[in-house]
Parts: sequence; structure tokens; C-alpha cells
Amino acid sequence: MPRFSALQQQCSQIGWPLSVDFAERATGADGWISATGAIVGPEQLVLERFREQGALGCWCEGGSINLLMKAASLDVLAKHNTFHDRRDAIRRYFEAQCTILQSHQQEVIASMARVDRMAIVRAAEEICADDFVRAAYPRIRSDFLVLLWEVLGSSRLVPIATKFFVRPYDYRSGWPDLTLVERERVRFVEVKTTDHLHEAQIRFALEVAAPLNLACAVHQVKARTDSGAI
Repeated sequence: MPRFSALQQQCSQIGWPLSVDFAERATGADGWISATGAIVGPEQLVLERFREQGALGCWCEGGSINLLMKAASLDVLAKHNTFHDRRDAIRRYFEAQCTILQSHQQEVIASMARVDRMAIVRAAEEICADDFVRAAYPRIRSDFLVLLWEVLGSSRLVPIATKFFVRPYDYRSGWPDLTLVERERVRFVEVKTTDHLHEAQIRFALEVAAPLNLACAVHQVKARTDSGAI
């Protein structure tokens, strides 16, 4: 009988495909050697390989979706901001605003349903130009948020936001490392070097990804000297 790793068993249970990326570990450094010879983390390594295949993506652990929901509802968030401060609405984490503005949930969701591309462009640029946001999400660019909205559209973003409002802080954690846009679809990829998924990742898979039919996968990075097979 074949022996399955803990990660294989978890992926099987949640229905996420598991792939292995073999790479060379950097000698004397905590990292991996990319195709360009640079020493990078495992998330960047896997992201570069997807980019080589034509995908556009961001390593942000759900931050891109978080900022996109904020951009799609920014005017309403600013309207009901506790301090009547648009900059605070831009800077305050979306999960906090979902909690504070719980009584305005329907208005926030409705604004996402009717937002158009021009409004998304303006809000995304405004959000990503803020110093605090750039420090918190250094790898997210406004043009990627716009692309994400163009592929998802309001019809896919609204159910995500509706689910997010149920347990904002719980559902903020556990998002996969990479958000990818490839062949007119959005995909989420968790990058692992260990042999298990965390509790928050399992919760995300079962309570968010599965009900919303989000395309998710796991890529495990292993050293080329590791002869183990999955």
C-alpha cells in the first residue's frame, strides 16, 4: 500500500490538487535559486514559474481580493467612516471595516454590485498610492486589481464579499499565497515547504473556497536532492 504524506491527505480531503516543484536550495542562505539565479523565497519561486507559463499574478495571501473589495466599495466605506475621513477608509483593513460597518453590510455589498470599471480604476489607484497601503501590501499594484476585477466581475466578487462579512477576521486568514489570473480565470495557489496545511487554511478551503467554487491548488517546493516522491 502506498504511504501518503499528511499534506497529500489534507489536499485529498479538501479537494485541492497537489503538485511538487523541485528547486535548488541556496547554499548558506534561507532561500531557493530561481531560474534567473536570484535567491528567492518559495512563494516568489512558484510565482515566477507560473509567470513563465503566461499567468499574471501576485504573492499577497489574499491581499489583492481584500483590496479589491475595498476599492469596489470605497465611496460607501468613506461615507460611513467613523472619523468621516476618506483616508482612514483607505487605510483601515477591510476586515475591520466589515466589523465596524456590519449594519451597513447591504449598502456595501450593493455598491460592489453596481461599481463600474472606471470607478474601480480610480479607487484602485487611490488606494495603492497611499503610503500605508504600499507598506502593508508592497507587491500589489493597482493595474493588477483592475485586471482581477475585469476577470471576476461583480457577479463573482459580491458572493466573496458576502461570505467575508460573515466572519471577517476568520476569513481574512487562510487565503492561499498566490493570486493568479490565467486564461481569463482567477486561481489561488498555496505554496508549502512543510508537510501540512494550517487550521486557518483548512477552514478557508471548506468554508470559503468550496461554497464559492474558487479554483485552488497547493504547490509544495522541495529540494532537488530530496528523492522522495509523492
